[in-house]
Amino acid sequence: MRKIAIVILLLILVQSARAHNPQVSTVSIIQSENNKWSVFITAPLYTCQLAIQENYPSLKIDSINVFETQKLILNLVKDNFIINGDNNVKLINDKIQLAHETTIYFDIISNKANFRPSEISFSAFSKLTNHFTLLKMVPNKGKEITYILNSDNQFAYPKITSQDMSASATLSLNKYFDIISRIGIRYILIAGAAFIFFYILFKRKLLYKKIQKSIPKKSDYIREFTYSITTILIFGIIILNIMGNPNIRPYTKIYDDIQERGWLYYFAAFPVMMFIHDTYFYWTHRMMHHKTLFNTFHLVHHKSTNPSPWAAYAFHPLEAIVENGIFIIFAFSFPLHKSHTPIFFLFSIIYNIYGHLGWELYPRGFNKSFIGKWINTSVCHNQHHKYFKGNYSLYFLFWDRIMGTLRDDYDMTYDEVKNR
Repeated sequence: MRKIAIVILLLILVQSARAHNPQVSTVSIIQSENNKWSVFITAPLYTCQLAIQENYPSLKIDSINVFETQKLILNLVKDNFIINGDNNVKLINDKIQLAHETTIYFDIISNKANFRPSEISFSAFSKLTNHFTLLKMVPNKGKEITYILNSDNQFAYPKITSQDMSASATLSLNKYFDIISRIGIRYILIAGAAFIFFYILFKRKLLYKKIQKSIPKKSDYIREFTYSITTILIFGIIILNIMGNPNIRPYTKIYDDIQERGWLYYFAAFPVMMFIHDTYFYWTHRMMHHKTLFNTFHLVHHKSTNPSPWAAYAFHPLEAIVENGIFIIFAFSFPLHKSHTPIFFLFSIIYNIYGHLGWELYPRGFNKSFIGKWINTSVCHNQHHKYFKGNYSLYFLFWDRIMGTLRDDYDMTYDEVKNR
C-alpha cells in the first residue's frame, strides 16, 4: 500500500511540475469621449504564436518574418472577433506591436445609429490549453466591467439595460446563487434523507441501535440547520471569489480538458485529495480545540453533544472559513480538473453526514479489521462530540493513531454498539 501511495504521489508531482504557468490575455473594449468604440488587446507573443500554429498548421512559425507574423495575427483576430453577432460591424485602423507582451489595436465601426457593443465572441485562442482571456468593457460613462471568458474563450453577455447594476454584478450574483443552490440542495437532500429515515420513519424501531440512545431536542435541530445554512452561504462567497474573480481564477491550477493530463492522473488525484483533506482537517481541528480558540471557533459545533445529520455543517462562521480553506489549497496546490472538486466534496459531505448520523453503518468487527482499523467511523466521531477530546480525524484514523489521540475506549464502544 505504501509503495502504491508513493507512486501515485510522484505521478501527481510530476504532472504538476509539467504544468505551465497560465497565459493571460486581455481584450478591452473602450468608448472614447466622442462615443466612438475601439478594441485594445494585449496577449503574450507566445500565445499569438501558438494560435497561429493551431489555426495555420501548415505554416512553420520560425520560417515567417515579422511582417508576415503581424499580418497573420491581425487576420486571426479580425476573423474571430464578432460584435453583437453582426458581420457588418467592422474592425478598422488596425495597429500591432510585437513584443513579449504583444499589443493590438482596432477601431470599431457600425452602420447603425447609437451603436453599442453588447455581445462579444472572441475565439482566436479557443483551442489553446492553460490560457485565459479577460474581457473588459470600459464605457465613457458608467463603471468598468470585467469578465473572464469561459473555457473556449468565447463569451456573449446580455445587453446592459441598467446603469444602477452592472452586468458583471448581475452575473456574479447569479453565479453566487448557483453555487449556494448546488451546495445547499445537495446538503439538504442527503442530510434530509438520513434524518427522515433514522429520526422520523424508523426512529423507534432503530433506537436501540443508536450510538447514544437519547434523541436530540427540536431546538438542537433548529440550531444545527440554521448554522448549516450560514456555512453554505460562506462557502459560496469563498468559491465565488476564487472561481469567479478574473484576477484570481487564471492563476488557479484548475483545468478544463481531462485529456490534458489523462484519465490515470484524473483518478489518481482523488486519493491524494482525500489524504490532503484528512491531514488538513486533523490539524486544523486540533488547533481549534486549543483553549484560546475553542470558544470562538469550535464551540458552536460542539453544542451538538449528541449530533444529528444536520450537525455536519453546523459551524461558527469563523470555523466555516477554516473548513473551506481546503478548497483554496486544492485550487492552488496541484492541477485538478474542474469536476474534481464537486465530485470530491459530494463524497466528503456524504461521509461527514454519516459521521454525525448517530448510528453506525459499518458492520460488526469492522473497527478491528485490516482496513477498518484505519477508517474513521460514526462511533468514533460521535465519541468526539460526546467527550470533546480525542478522535479528531475525518476520513481515516491514521493521524489519530500516529499522534496517540484515538480514544482508548473506541474499540470497546464500537463493539458494544454493534453487539446490541
